[in-house]
Amino acid sequence: GEEVVGRRAFGSTLAFDAPTAGDATLTYDTGWVRPLIVMLQILVIVALMFAASRVRSNYLPRRRLARLADASQVADLTSPFDPPVVPPTPAPEDDPNTLHFIDDRPKEGEL
Repeated sequence: GEEVVGRRAFGSTLAFDAPTAGDATLTYDTGWVRPLIVMLQILVIVALMFAASRVRSNYLPRRRLARLADASQVADLTSPFDPPVVPPTPAPEDDPNTLHFIDDRPKEGEL
């Protein structure tokens, strides 16, 4: 057999230019580091899934939660909250700084 070097084609794919037509065998050789990295990734994913789940192991030490001596109610959030109502203060009509809508402006002689 003749070895053919691959070239880049269509972005991230490889193309192989064979000099003659016929049967071909494609082999792929990875280094020894890749299986170790894949195993490490799998272990990290499993550890994260275990940490995020509610499943607890008997082999892990458990933290005891502190108990409060006073368990009385701190605040009552069940009653509705009515904000205080403040009546608006009317602005004097003769104040030149008072803002009026166009239809509400005092007319000449009405002041």
